[in-house]
Amino acid sequence: KLLRVARAVVRLRALPEAWDRLTSSDIASLFSPWWGLTLVMHIAQVCSCCACLKDEPDIGTRFQGVGLSCFLTWLNISQYFESFPGLYKAFHTLGMSFGGVLRFLLSVWPLFYGFVLLGVCLFWQSPIFASPAKSAASLFSLLNGDMIHDTFEEVYFFNGIVGHLYLYVFLMLFIFVILNVNISIVTDAYERSKKHPQREHLRILRRASAEGLSREEAAQL
Repeated sequence: KLLRVARAVVRLRALPEAWDRLTSSDIASLFSPWWGLTLVMHIAQVCSCCACLKDEPDIGTRFQGVGLSCFLTWLNISQYFESFPGLYKAFHTLGMSFGGVLRFLLSVWPLFYGFVLLGVCLFWQSPIFASPAKSAASLFSLLNGDMIHDTFEEVYFFNGIVGHLYLYVFLMLFIFVILNVNISIVTDAYERSKKHPQREHLRILRRASAEGLSREEAAQL
C-alpha cells in the first residue's frame, strides 16, 4: 500500500494543475494511521522478545511486554476489516468522530474539574472525595451509573441537602446535556461512515487523475 501511494504521489506531482488542486487534508487522506500503529506494534514485539530472552527476566516486566504486544497485534488485525464495510463501521466512526469528540471534551473539561474541586472542598472528610483524583473517579463513576445511592447517602451525611443539590446539578447537567451532545457527535459520524472507507480513500486520487491522466493510468492509481 505504501508503494502504491508513493507511485500515486509521483504521478500527481507530474501534473501541476491536478497537484495544485489538492489540499493538505487531501494529501493526508492518502496515508493510513494504521501504518503508524503497525510500526509501534513491531517495536513493542521486539522489545518484548528482548525482555523475555534475558537470563533472569522480571516476571512482571515480561508479562507486561507480552500483554502489550498481544493487544497491539489484535488491534492491528482490525485494519483488514477495511475491505468489508459492514465490519469496519466501528473504526471508521471512531476515526471520523475523534476530532469532534476531543474538542468537545476539552471544552467541558474546565466545568468537570470545577465540580471535582468543589466536591473536594465540600466533602473532604469523605473517602471518595478526599483528593481531586478520588473526586474525579467518583464523579466519573456516577456518570456511568455506579454507586449512585451510596454517594447520595455519603454526601448527605457530611453536608446535608447541599450534598444532594451538588449531585443533582452535576448529574442533570452532564447526563441530560453534555453526554447527549457527545452522543450526537458520534451519531453524526456514524451516518457519514456508511460510505465505504476505501472509496473515500481513493476518491481524491480518482478525481485528480481523471483530469489529467488517461483511463489506463488512472486505473493504476
